[in-house]
Amino acid sequence: EDPRKNVMLLFEAYATLRNQLESVPPLVLAGRSAPPDAAWVRAEALGIRDAVTFQEDVSMDELAHLYRTAALYVVSSDEEGLGLTILEAMASGRPVVSTACGGPSTTVLDGGTGRLVPAGDAAALAGAMADVIGDPERADAMGHRGRRRVEKHFSMEATGQQFLDTYKTLLDDSGS
Repeated sequence: EDPRKNVMLLFEAYATLRNQLESVPPLVLAGRSAPPDAAWVRAEALGIRDAVTFQEDVSMDELAHLYRTAALYVVSSDEEGLGLTILEAMASGRPVVSTACGGPSTTVLDGGTGRLVPAGDAAALAGAMADVIGDPERADAMGHRGRRRVEKHFSMEATGQQFLDTYKTLLDDSGS
């Protein structure tokens, strides 16, 4: 488990969310390695252990299913690059709630395709999660906008065209 992912923050926010709302979907984690034992101890202490599952090394088909059936996708990182998983969630039409920790700020449009909150702020993360879960119609609209954003700016076609445009500019400039 990469400590920069800050699963403890996610658990704190999820516990707060469960205290704020009556109906909260289970928390499903998926990845290459399970959260550390200390995180599971914390989940138990917060009273959320029964609502949290971890799926290790899921296939692409399973991962696609998880994205498509999620109420939202949450990133609790202290630091994150571009965030391929964020783009995958957005491409699957799901709203994203993330800490503003670098890369997510370039992909997630706060209020448009999801929500961005300060890194390390469990209350803000829980509030943003509640905001999205509490309004399914708005969440679906965010998800649709996210999918369009990925198609327009991050698809192979879009990024390929950006490279071609850059090369053309460089070649045109070098000939002058």
